[in-house]
Amino acid sequence: MFAALEFDHGLFKPQIQWIVVECAGIGRKCGGPIALPPRQDRAYFINPETARQDAKEYAAFKQHQADECLSAAEIQLLKKAESGEPPGRHFAYPWDHLLMAARPLSWGVLEWSGDERFGGPRADAAYFAESTEAELDAKVFALLRDRRLAVVPLGS
Repeated sequence: MFAALEFDHGLFKPQIQWIVVECAGIGRKCGGPIALPPRQDRAYFINPETARQDAKEYAAFKQHQADECLSAAEIQLLKKAESGEPPGRHFAYPWDHLLMAARPLSWGVLEWSGDERFGGPRADAAYFAESTEAELDAKVFALLRDRRLAVVPLGS
C-alpha cells in the first residue's frame, strides 16, 4: 500500500513536512502512525502550505495505479507524463546531488513562473527516492499539482 505520513523526525525537519511510503500497512507505535515493513520511502514533500495535500494526492494516485483502478483523469495525466507534456508551472527534473547516499534521491519537482521571460523564485515541492518509477512519478506529480493548484502560466 501507499501511505502519506507526516514526517516527524528531527533530522531533515523542518525541510521535510510529509512523506509517502510503500509499505505493508500502517500501525501505531510510540503514540503515532508507523509504516509496517517491508517499507520503502517513495517521495518527500516540503512545501509547508501544500505538503499534506501533495503527499495525500500522490499516495492516492500510486494506490490507484497499484490497484489498477486509475480514474479517467488520472489515466489522462499518466499519458501526458509518459509523452513528456510539460505542466504549466511545475517542472520535474533529475536530482544530481549526493544527499542521502544510502537511498539517494533521483528526481525533484519545482514550481516556477511558467514563462522563461520572467525571473522569479523556483520553489521545490517534492523529491522522489531512487526507484524504477521515480522519473514518471515526478512527472505525474508535477501534472497533478498543476491541476490541483489550477496554475495558469504567466502571459497566458
